Amino acid sequence: MKLFALLVVLIALAAPVSAQTPIVIGPNTVAVWDIQSPTPNLTLAQFAGFTYTMLVDAIPQPGPLTGVTCVNLGPTAPNVSAATCKAPALQPNGVPQGAHTLTLTALINGAATLPSNPYAYISVIIPAPSNFRLQ
Repeated sequence: MKLFALLVVLIALAAPVSAQTPIVIGPNTVAVWDIQSPTPNLTLAQFAGFTYTMLVDAIPQPGPLTGVTCVNLGPTAPNVSAATCKAPALQPNGVPQGAHTLTLTALINGAATLPSNPYAYISVIIPAPSNFRLQ
């Protein structure tokens, strides 16, 4: 009962920090972001080729995001002025449990961008049944 009360308090406290829709963080979770072209127009491959780094609580995570793919947000392909990109979120160290904020930076032509707007979340571990069997 105390654990339930603690969870209710944590969730109530987290509400002002983030109005995000609850999500389940699992092996198929992807990070998604929009990015504007730093030059007149780029190809989707160029957007995907930037070096993106995820920060957890403003601390850069080791290694850049891999498996980045982008789709067009701007004028018609092959060159676009903006793109929505995504990459698997659980790399290389995953998204930590608890209450954290995630931000993203991009390395474009050797220059690092400012961090994105923070995405705040709180995760709760829900225990699964174990030792299931038939006798």
